[in-house]
Formats: sequence, C-alpha cells, structure tokens
Amino acid sequence: MSTNTEIILEIEDTPVICNKEDLISNSDYFKAMLEGDFIEKSQSKIKLEDVDLKAMNIILTLLWDESYLIPNEDILLVLHTASMLQFTKIRNTCLEKITEMLCPKNCIKIWRITEQLDIKPLFLKAKAMALDEFLEIKDTDCILEFSLEEICCYLGHINLKTDTEINVFQTAMRWWYENNEQYFENSTNILIKLLSCIDFQNITDNYLKEIMVYPDIANNVDITQILSCLLLLKNEKSIDHFSEIYQKNANLLYTCRNRISSRFPCILVNYIQSDGKNKKVKTLQEQHHQIIYYDKFKRKRLYEILDNAYKNDKLTVIYYDYIARQFKNFFDIDGKKCSSLDGFKLVGYKEFIFMYGGEFLIGKGNWNYNFWVYDTIRERWERKCVLPFPRRHFETCLVGDILYIVGGTGVFRVIQENMFWYSYKDDKWSAQMALPCSGRQLKCCSFLNQLFILNVNNKCGYFFDDKTFHWLKMDVTIDDTLVSNEAEFAVFSYKDKLYIKGKNLVEFKVADKEISVVSVKEVSDIICDKLELVLCDNIAYTFYKYRCDDNDLYCLETYNLDTGDAGFIFKDVSSDETVITADGDKYGVSSLKILSFQHCSLVEKNNLVNDSFC
Repeated sequence: MSTNTEIILEIEDTPVICNKEDLISNSDYFKAMLEGDFIEKSQSKIKLEDVDLKAMNIILTLLWDESYLIPNEDILLVLHTASMLQFTKIRNTCLEKITEMLCPKNCIKIWRITEQLDIKPLFLKAKAMALDEFLEIKDTDCILEFSLEEICCYLGHINLKTDTEINVFQTAMRWWYENNEQYFENSTNILIKLLSCIDFQNITDNYLKEIMVYPDIANNVDITQILSCLLLLKNEKSIDHFSEIYQKNANLLYTCRNRISSRFPCILVNYIQSDGKNKKVKTLQEQHHQIIYYDKFKRKRLYEILDNAYKNDKLTVIYYDYIARQFKNFFDIDGKKCSSLDGFKLVGYKEFIFMYGGEFLIGKGNWNYNFWVYDTIRERWERKCVLPFPRRHFETCLVGDILYIVGGTGVFRVIQENMFWYSYKDDKWSAQMALPCSGRQLKCCSFLNQLFILNVNNKCGYFFDDKTFHWLKMDVTIDDTLVSNEAEFAVFSYKDKLYIKGKNLVEFKVADKEISVVSVKEVSDIICDKLELVLCDNIAYTFYKYRCDDNDLYCLETYNLDTGDAGFIFKDVSSDETVITADGDKYGVSSLKILSFQHCSLVEKNNLVNDSFC
C-alpha cells in the first residue's frame, strides 16, 4: 500500500516503491507523466514496459545517494534506462564514466548502445575505435552478437583497418558458424553478402584459394564457381566458360573500393581579437611569464621568458572538413605548452595527437623534453613521457605504431646525423642510431609499412628494417636540373608509389633495387621559403610559407593524386589577417603546422568497399 508521496512502479512483474517527488524532480519523463494531463497522474501503481529492473534499482539508489558508484558491468544498462526515462543528470554521469572506460575491449558494445540512443559524438568515437582496432577485436565474442546487417557494415566498412583481407574473411566465417542456423535456407546469398565485405583487389591468389577450401564454402557449388571465376578475372584470364550469373557475381565482387584511412587536414592557428587583428604584447608585465621544461637530468624547471609573439591564452587546432568545405574547431593548446617553442611537431596517431620536440627561444638551450598527448576521446592533454634526447627542426613520421624522429638540430646547434624512435603501445624509446647518410636535405616518410629516407643530394634512398636494424640502399634516378629546382620539397607515399612534391610533383616506382621516375608534373608556381605536406585519402595538402613585399604569406593547396585536380583552400594571406572562420570563431595563420587526423565524424556513414549486394 503506497502513500500520497509514494508510487509503485511495476517493473518485470516486480513492485518497486518510489518517492513520487524524487521521480518528478529528477526525470522529465515522470514529471510529464505525474504532473501532466495523463491517466497515470491519478494512479498509485504504474506498469513500465521494456525497463530493466536492475538498472532502475541503481537509478533509485543514485537518487538517494549521489556518491554511489555504478558497477562497470551495469553502466550501459543504466545509461539506456536513464536515457529512456529522461533522468538527465544520471545519464550524463553514465556518459562521463563510459567515456573514461572506452577501450578496444568494450568499444563495440558502447558503439551499439550509444548509436541506438543517438548519443553523439560518443557513438562515433566508439565506432571509429572499433574500426581502427579491428585486429585486436576480431577474436572477441562481441562480434558474434552482430546482426547480419551490422556485421556487413562493420567488416565491409572502407575504414576498417586490417593488415590482410584474409582476417576479414575469417572473422566473417566465425560469425557465420555462430549464426548460420537462422539463415540456412538462404545460405548462398548470405555467404555472397559476407564475401562482399572483402576488398578482393587487395587479396593474394593464395589467400583466395584458401577461402575456397573453407567449410561451407567448399561444399557450396555456386560459391566455389563464383570464386573460381573471380580468380581468373584477377589474373586477366578468360571467364567465358562460366555461366552469365557466375560472371556477373564475380565481376561485382571484384569491382570494389580499396580500404582507406579517411583523414582530415588540421592546422595550428591563432585566435583573432574582435578588432580583427592579432593583439601585440605591449608591456613587460604582459610579456613576462613562465615555461615548464625538463633539464638534461629530466628535472622539472621553470624558465622566465619575454615573449615577443602574439599574446594569446591558447592556440587552436582546427580541421578542414572537405565534405562540408569548411573549417571546424578541433582542440586548444594551452599557451604554456608551446609559447615561444620552435621546431616542434604535431602528429596524429589513432585517437591521439602527439606534440613533441622543439626549443624554447632558439639558442637558449631550454629544450622541450615533454611528450604531450591529446586524447580526442576524453578531450584532455597528458604528458605521456619525456624525450630521451633534445631535438628541434627534425624530420618525423609514423610507421605503423612506431614514431621516428630523424636528424634535426641538437644541443649547441649541432646537426644530428642519427635517429631514434618511440613505441606508443610499449611506451619505450630507442637508443640513438646512426643514419646511413648525412645531409641537411634528408626527408622521410612511411612506404609500404617501412621507414624510407630520401637523400636527394646523393641521389639515393634507404629502407629501414625495424627487425634487423639494417638499411637497404637504392639508387634514385632523377635529373640534376629537377633536383636543383626543388629547394623546398616534401616526400610522401601513396599506394605503391613514392612522391616528391615542391614546384613539381615527381612520381617514382620502386623496382629491381632502384627508385626510378615515372612522371613529372609542374603543379605549383609558388616559390616558397618552407612547406609542409600531409596526405588525406588521395589528396595532398601542401601548406606554403613565402615572402612578398616584406610580408610572410601563407597558402593551403590541394592536389588530387588520382585526377590531377588542384586548388587552394586559402592563398596569399598574411599572419595578421582574419582568414579563417571555424564554428563562428575567427583565426589567423602564423605558423606552418599541419597534420592529418582520422576524425570520428568520417566514419558516421557506412561507406562500404562493396555495396553491390546490400
């Protein structure tokens, strides 16, 4: 029997006595139900359908005791119930905890629940992690809980990161063996749909033959005929002896898109004051502040500096959304981390942004040993570790999970002819290792999952074997006049080709222990002092800095490597101009910092390698 201040909720055939005022004051759902013009307003007992009893009891406990800790195994249930019954504060508490918990082991469960509830950006962050960490997730049982549509959208997603396509097939078959009973009468069509998750243009003949002997594949005549036809198609052999339907399905499977790592270009910018100008520092008091750094013994030190740069409490990284064709805010960098810091790098890795290297006020010996990491999921900075060696104005690149720091300038302004690297997963730095060559014009990039170093002056390139620590040298056949014209250039790879980009775009192929020129295209008329380049999908974004009428000017150029189309996002802008608007804020450009990042918004749509069988 309930009182006027109490109400009985019947959940899963169990009566739960609740305080009516607690429900009304904490839930918009119950406020509308018990104070609005609804029949439940006069009832002493209300039956709730599709509500989890355990989750509701936890919510009621939280109404009485806000310090109660929700068990990790129940957090998603509580989130679902709190969202459905509009307990806003408890819902937000759950979201905060789930965001902290998010990791490869639970990202699929979090993705599925939060997508059902349309909770952005959390479900996009979880989905992006699930796609990026496929190799760690593929053997877990959570994949077996997918529906047919879900498993196809996951395994067939163009941004799924895998080392070989056979892993995708094996995961699809593992799901099939667990769920095939409900699809027994339509097994051929379902198996073809699962096979459409594979990028058959990037699978070897041996792996394709391995697929054909798998249980439930080998004993299905239609599937084996389609795959046999596809194998001949891959090798450009006649398929005329196959039936029309087998040829059609083989062609549809082979006509697929390649997997990519979709990324946005990001640049470092300054906030512009309301008067449209970067506000200069006017007094010594305004200029005077402290910077934290670490000395050669890794001891924490404070350095007092006079900063002649623009006075801003923070710098901002914005990204260019090429789908919406506009800049958007990404994250801020506290001015204390990079004020007066020169020669540092920003690099995107999975859901993280690395900021490392450089020297505070060049020539003062105040090195930045901090290795900062910005976590885009939890939206905060962390000092992950310290650099073992001081370095500025170096070359850097990521190869898989390894970050390489090549050359650059060290203490006493000595040019370094060595490199070292960092494994984020193991949180370990290497010792310094001598480079195979010397020269200021060394450039590096990742090529087919290997570190590549180009020495243009000596016309040679080097591939680094991270297992044996040995270098493979290859000659580069390139015209002397072409090299001399490239005072400033960048090196990068796309698919199985290497590129040099400056005024010209030079495409190279690697074969027979030689790097030879495939084509040369004049793509820019800009004579620049410096340039930086990042690759996002098939677009090369080149960030130029150059002088004109005693002013530093900047431009951001795009070049499509597949079509040859070129353009500018902005051009001929000076550092004191308002040139960029992002989410209503105005920014100016005064540095040449650009990076690429796989932003979670890029995975929202289910772009598939093959949508012919959807």
